[in-house]
Order: sequence, then structure tokens, then C-alpha cells
Amino acid sequence: MDFLAFGLPGDGVKLCGSLPEPRGATKNSIGGTVYVNIFEYKMRADADMSAYQELAVEMYGAVSANPQYEFLGLQTFATSPTEGVVVERFGSLEGARRWASDPHHREVQRRGQREFYAWYRGFGCVVDHEYHHPEPVEETS
Repeated sequence: MDFLAFGLPGDGVKLCGSLPEPRGATKNSIGGTVYVNIFEYKMRADADMSAYQELAVEMYGAVSANPQYEFLGLQTFATSPTEGVVVERFGSLEGARRWASDPHHREVQRRGQREFYAWYRGFGCVVDHEYHHPEPVEETS
């Protein structure tokens, strides 16, 4: 599946894509302490989308390569040509906090504020329960 950088807007579809589960990630059982971060954003009209894409790929590589972050995966959704939502899953609140405080990640966040985002907001929560029917399947284009 092509990687559409963290909900890269403008492709005209609602579901931009899911990234593969990082190697070594352990899914928590139902009732586990999975932490979810929901990130909503609007891109600036003058945002350099190529630079944004490169940073998104870099950040995905960094968060998924380091087991201390307990990163389980993410999904991205375009809500308009310039807006989107990212749903990130971590194995624990502590893992998400370690990722949030990573110095390089913090610098990239500051760059995002300066260069890419008109606005953004985030919501974090510990998952109470999880359910699905039947097993999730990947969508094909």
C-alpha cells in the first residue's frame, strides 16, 4: 500500500490508508492498556507538501523502530482537500508519552507549527475496550 503521509489531503478519498504494523509490535488483548491519540489538522495553503511527506515518513520510521514507544500503528483519513485526521495507537500511555517527549519529534512538531499546519488539535485516551466484526480486512483500490 502506498504511504499517504499522515492523512495527506487532496486525494479525494476518505480513508487514506493504514500503515503496516511495526515489526515486533505486540497487540494488547481486549481490556489492555492501549492508548490512542487522535490528531485533527488543517494544512496551510503555502505548505510544502513534499517536505511534509518526507518528514512524515521519517517520523513513522522513528516511532516504529524504537520499542520503547510501544507504537502499534496508525490510520489516516482525509476529511477535506486540506484537512485530515490521524489515529495513532500505542501499547501504553507511557509509551506515547516517551514518543511525545522525543527531542527530534519535538523539533519536527515545532517545524510543523511554523511551516505546515494552519491549525491542529489532539485528543488522547486510554482504550476502555475494543470490538470488531468480522476480522478487519484491508480495502483494495
